Amino acid sequence: MIDFTDKNKQIELNIERLKEESERYLEIKSRIGMISIFYTFFAAYTIQLIKYALCSNKLGIFYIITLFLFLGLFASSVIFSILLLLPKEIAHKELPKIFYKDVYSNYKNNKNIKESDIKYYIRETYKEQIEKAVEHNYKLNNKKSKYHYYAFTLALSAIIPYLLCVGIKITKSPDDIQKIEITNSSFEIKNDTLLLNRKDNKMPTNEETNQQATNSEPVIDPSQVIHRDPEMIKENKEIPEPSRSTDTD
Repeated sequence: MIDFTDKNKQIELNIERLKEESERYLEIKSRIGMISIFYTFFAAYTIQLIKYALCSNKLGIFYIITLFLFLGLFASSVIFSILLLLPKEIAHKELPKIFYKDVYSNYKNNKNIKESDIKYYIRETYKEQIEKAVEHNYKLNNKKSKYHYYAFTLALSAIIPYLLCVGIKITKSPDDIQKIEITNSSFEIKNDTLLLNRKDNKMPTNEETNQQATNSEPVIDPSQVIHRDPEMIKENKEIPEPSRSTDTD
């Protein structure tokens, strides 16, 4: 049975969830490979369909409507794919030394906190930061997942009007048929990059957690807790954003 009231267990659960959200973020973005296959399939003949619509004098209203429907679905899918791939800030924990040096020093200078209680206040600051990081990444992944859903659904829906347009063009101008070849080798998704070394990130066991907890923990004064936001690092960005809040409320 999980003791959700135990502060050490809360930290353990949030760290585990933070890792899960990191894996989920990579997994969601890797799905673009399947959508790219649809785009390659469309790109192979889309220009000819547009050219046919501009140059032909025997177009029916059905072809025009079908072509505009395809282009609308295709363009909308591309927009959502761009939103899916657009780099966003991901929340990370700060370096451990920030807590056992900087945060410790700030608490030590606070005359309202006993020195024996400092470790519990540091734990509270650390727990709060991890909770913020988990919540931020959770919302970000939900948004990215929504973008993938729309991008994939719209691309899948565009197949029907695309094939209708191709069929009409081939029927009316069979001499212009070109051989289309699509290879899937360039869209193989390598899942090796999604694997994280869990051995190097081994979580503490319940026994280890319980050993750290004591039965005489002090009552934390929320007004004395130092609040630190997680580091927000955008993809391909070398320097993380500094925490915006390092003072007590």
